[in-house]
Amino acid sequence: MTQEFKKIGCVGVGLMGHGIAANLIAKGFEVTVIAHRNRIPIDDLVARGAREAANMKELVRASDAVVMCLADSTQVESVLLGDNGILAFRRDGLVVIDCSTGDPDTTARLWRACTDENVCLVDAPLGRTPIEAQLGTLNVIVGADDAMLLRIKPVLNAFAENIFHAGPVGSAHKLKLLNNFVTLGMTTLVAEAVAICEPLGIDLELFDDLLRSGAADNLIVRRLLGGILKNDYGQLAFTIRNAAKDIGYFNSMINPYVNADMLAPHLLQTLRSVVNEGDGDELLPSLVTVNRRRHKNIR
Repeated sequence: MTQEFKKIGCVGVGLMGHGIAANLIAKGFEVTVIAHRNRIPIDDLVARGAREAANMKELVRASDAVVMCLADSTQVESVLLGDNGILAFRRDGLVVIDCSTGDPDTTARLWRACTDENVCLVDAPLGRTPIEAQLGTLNVIVGADDAMLLRIKPVLNAFAENIFHAGPVGSAHKLKLLNNFVTLGMTTLVAEAVAICEPLGIDLELFDDLLRSGAADNLIVRRLLGGILKNDYGQLAFTIRNAAKDIGYFNSMINPYVNADMLAPHLLQTLRSVVNEGDGDELLPSLVTVNRRRHKNIR
């Protein structure tokens, strides 16, 4: 397959974006990055061969395509449409690959704004964790037409093991939110079960052995419960605040179909309550700690 895009700009090189950029460099792409607050990933990527842009104009002008991996749709909109955003310095035919997990309605609006400026926006949210981002074995869900998917596949293949074509632009964010509802719902459920083991007098290792030997065995159980047993919270390196954001997007998406008996609104309430208590920047395994604290407060 012809490698059409050789020069890639990377905006957002945090937990997931750093692994994406590192793998692009390793696969021979010319990568340009831009700093936000944390210099550690920037300095590491420059040491690997990336070029650091002083501003967005410099990054866009140096890139055949731009990959964004940002916290939420508000940041994506700012990076695209801001006074010093991507569209301010665009060139005709520029491709922007949004690997953030976003709100589908916002994505549709941003796609129209990009199309009006002859820029192609693709939603390509990620599955799996920063561990797989570093290994280059992420899942990527793509919202694009067949021709555009074919064009950007060499870029995606640099950091993805599996590519799922969801349909037109916006479809990928819808599918990703469905995925996150299941995975974050399971994580919250397992964290609650783990936390209640102590007051019930149940040994955590025994509980772990039981779950792993039955139908409940899955990656979330292994990484969350296994990480708790090893005091290694980094196996699920995703913040509670981000989880609440994603489930908020999910609830907005399903609003026309939701009723009071569905789980999604209750999951959102649970996660937002943790954020409101000041634990939003903790990683998902900290849901166990939060629940343990709540149990003690009840007593």
